[in-house]
Amino acid sequence: MSKIPNSDFFLQPGNTEGGGVPFLPSAAASPSERRLRLTQPVAVSVACQSSEDFEAQSLDLVLRSLRTLLDANPFKQLLVGLSGGSTPGPLYAALRQTAIAHAERAKGQVSPASGQHGSGTTSHLAIDFSRVSFFLVDERYVPPTHPKSNVRLVMEELFGQEVWSDPEAGGAMKFRPTADSWPHPSFDFSYPDTSLPLDQCIEKYRESLSNLLWRHGGVDLVLLGMGDDGHIASIFPPLSTAQYEAAVCPNVMVVHSTTDRFDVHDRISVTLQLLAGASRKVFLIKGESKLDTWFRMESDPEQSPLKFPALEVINSGASYVVSFPSIDDFSRRRRNANRSQFRKQSILSMSETHHLSVVVFGASGDLAKRKTYPALFSLFCEGLLPPNVHIVGFARSKLDLGEFWKQIAEHLTELSTYFARQVAPLSSKCEDLVQRFRSICSYISGESYDDEVALKKLSHHLDCLEGSERNNNRLFYLALPPHLFALNVRSIRKHCWALKGWNRVVVEKPFGRDSESSEKLSNELMEVLQEKEIYRIDHYLGKEMTLSIIALRFANVAFKHLFHRHNVRCVRITFKEDIGTKGRGGYFNSYGIIRDVMQNHMLQLLTLIAMEPPASLSDEDAGKALEKRCTEIRIQLRPIAQSFYPEEDLSENELVIIVQPHEAIYLKFYTKKPGLASGLQLTELDLSVMDRLQVDRLPDAYERLLLDVIKGDRQNFVRTDELREAWRIFTPLLRQIDEPGVKPEPYPYGSHGPESAYSFIQRFYSYHKEARYQWHAKH
Repeated sequence: MSKIPNSDFFLQPGNTEGGGVPFLPSAAASPSERRLRLTQPVAVSVACQSSEDFEAQSLDLVLRSLRTLLDANPFKQLLVGLSGGSTPGPLYAALRQTAIAHAERAKGQVSPASGQHGSGTTSHLAIDFSRVSFFLVDERYVPPTHPKSNVRLVMEELFGQEVWSDPEAGGAMKFRPTADSWPHPSFDFSYPDTSLPLDQCIEKYRESLSNLLWRHGGVDLVLLGMGDDGHIASIFPPLSTAQYEAAVCPNVMVVHSTTDRFDVHDRISVTLQLLAGASRKVFLIKGESKLDTWFRMESDPEQSPLKFPALEVINSGASYVVSFPSIDDFSRRRRNANRSQFRKQSILSMSETHHLSVVVFGASGDLAKRKTYPALFSLFCEGLLPPNVHIVGFARSKLDLGEFWKQIAEHLTELSTYFARQVAPLSSKCEDLVQRFRSICSYISGESYDDEVALKKLSHHLDCLEGSERNNNRLFYLALPPHLFALNVRSIRKHCWALKGWNRVVVEKPFGRDSESSEKLSNELMEVLQEKEIYRIDHYLGKEMTLSIIALRFANVAFKHLFHRHNVRCVRITFKEDIGTKGRGGYFNSYGIIRDVMQNHMLQLLTLIAMEPPASLSDEDAGKALEKRCTEIRIQLRPIAQSFYPEEDLSENELVIIVQPHEAIYLKFYTKKPGLASGLQLTELDLSVMDRLQVDRLPDAYERLLLDVIKGDRQNFVRTDELREAWRIFTPLLRQIDEPGVKPEPYPYGSHGPESAYSFIQRFYSYHKEARYQWHAKH
């Protein structure tokens, strides 16, 4: 997790000789401006397996850092900042024993006590500690003889000095060496003189540090911890703007801070600016509570140094963190615990007084039976529905609950088998899960979707299920044709609207036929609903690999410059289905393939790729009754301008994102042929999600999107303004196609599609070279 210092943030991260206070061009910027420049906290992580390993790894890292800095300039005197608290005590004692061992080895003698600390991994790191000066990062404003004094801690643990108060000198602090003290009697250690009044103490220490920095050229190494509350040194969050500006001001160096969280309220601390200016920063994080704070800092979306002051130091570069337990292990356990907790409680954090009613209009239709009810069943089995929930189906089909349920149950068989095995393989049966889900389901029929009598019956039914004392939230899922949306919504608003709690309406595509019809439909919905109450589902926005596009582009530095017109030859989005239009002929005669998948699904995929206008054409091809079912995005890169390999006609590198049916990402590139041959062969870097990540089932897109509706998360749904822009793009094209004279090109059922389509693709995409290489899904 190493990080290159941000040259915009720090003009000079520290010279090679060790030290050098960085110039901070942004120190005068406001906290909000500086937060924009802070990136995700990045430090080199040193994982430890035990408490003893933590001490050994800490010592090794410090010694290696000192060795590197000393080697950079044989004549330099290093300056090291020391923190207080309980964590670094054992490290200081180990450093003292190491210094003794190194000093005695230099004299040609090794004592039994010191020899054990000078062996093993640190024996080769011989360091002349007489070339190391120290200063205290922070101090409690207490007498140096006080048990909580950091001066006392360092004197006793690092320098092996006995600290005592001399009554003949008015109680002044005195030091005297012990039998096992620091081997260099004239050690250089600067610290605040807390025997002085607080203002004088701070001013004197500021002058002392100013002289130190002048003599040493800057801070070389600083050892830091982090408190449970996120404080480092004695900089306690949250920081006000004034506190933050003082902490990053180059001319301040030392500040007075206060805290009510500990017995000693007044503190003296060096500034964040001085700490960030060190050539190396080492954080020592030990214990679950402190690791939890570190985890929250890394996960915090704001990444604000006002909330986590350590960010100011970490993002200056050259930062290290030694942790026990290891940060990676802790983060993994924390995420698993969060998932477990997430499953145990309602996603809404509802109390027992909240109730959720899910009303599915068009419940006897194909969409509801194949997608809506199976998605709700999966959420039910996962424990992600609220504890008080009921699902009510409404349709024109004259069915009783038994007849209706028979139609639904046949679509739950595969899911019930899976969840029975996953949730409780020894005690739970498939039938038990299905019956428990059936117990929260009911069904009502009506003559139409604005049938006043039937909707009043539905309203009374909901009132009986919910009870009058509860906050009642209602989700209305319209698995209906678009021309019924406005009619149904007006009736819902009149008869079934919840007065206590939220109401949310889910509508399915198509959202109109062109700009005019879409605008008319949106206006009709907006007459009775607010934008925040409308959830337009494009189920492709809930697919695992669609969501992974964002992670691929923005969480990987390797792809930062890949998605650019200078590198990309063309973008090809392919949508194929192996089923025909059977049962949906009327729909396709009216809407067609462009309105069905290109204006919504494929345009959303292209938008997520979000590349600048490419130099070459981006084309999308789609079709029914083809040789296979798949949706994939191919980003073909430009060819190498000049290759010295003998092979001619090399295929271009290509990044492929398979959205369905086998979720995967793979990169096609060339490597040397194995063995004695010197030629090239096309191969892949492959992430097949189900295999590489050991996932046995990915949630269906409808599961994710329905859960988002319940949560009130609208980011994966289509807004009115977004829909308007999509139709603005496609409406002119559709009007030309709808004109007489444009004839569709037939192709055999189960084939690759029209030959003319592939001839067109070959003008922009090196399709003919694909025959050399074929990706195979893992099983």
